[in-house]
Amino acid sequence: MPMVARIVLLACFLVISITAHGRSGVTPRPAAPKMRPTPPPPDQGAALREVSAPENPLGGQFYFPRRSWFLGIDVGSADVDVEKNANLHTTKVSDHTVLQLNWGYRFSPYYRLGLSLANIGKIDQVVYADSIYYGHLLADITSIMLNNYFSWPFPRHNERFSPYIGLGIGTFGVDGEGKKDPDNEDDPVYSTKSRKFTWQFIAGFDVRVYRQVVVGIDIRHMQATLKLSALASTDKIDAEMSATTYALGVKYYFK
Repeated sequence: MPMVARIVLLACFLVISITAHGRSGVTPRPAAPKMRPTPPPPDQGAALREVSAPENPLGGQFYFPRRSWFLGIDVGSADVDVEKNANLHTTKVSDHTVLQLNWGYRFSPYYRLGLSLANIGKIDQVVYADSIYYGHLLADITSIMLNNYFSWPFPRHNERFSPYIGLGIGTFGVDGEGKKDPDNEDDPVYSTKSRKFTWQFIAGFDVRVYRQVVVGIDIRHMQATLKLSALASTDKIDAEMSATTYALGVKYYFK
């Protein structure tokens, strides 16, 4: 065999030997482990909300919606006082029944604004003017008031109980008619109306009984100096009148 051919074969043999030895001596790298996706961190806010606001067995998380219209009705009794003077005698309240409608808006757990329309009862009084008898006056006592309420709901989580105080402004007055001789059907009927701007103080306590339904007690006091007609006379009689109402009521808060 020629020398060149021998050299070529030797070179091929060396290349094959080196390649085989390299494959058998090199340890293959292990495959990289598959990375599991990291779970998202727990919602800390949700955990805090769950701890601070447990489920309310009466329905809903809060006492009633934070912002909500409400409608209510109160029924009760009134203590009406008319100042006696030389022109007013034997004044009495013939009907102590109070009927009051309330409508308004709740801005927060601590404040609401409302309008109240109330019939506070009836008065029956003997009217004199300058010591002259003019007859009996029968009149309805009514009020129209715009009220501010300030509440302190508790307990913290479900706000089931809510005492409150309030202050209202509006009108307070009488609207009625009278006769010189109440027993005479032919006797002329004279009407009298008097309304004055006044204020009222309010205090009460609400209890949530189911979801958006609330019952409570409500106490109000108002007073004003009214001018009552002396019936057959054109004279007006100043009468200091005050009324304190005690009522039970129910309110519904709309969502």
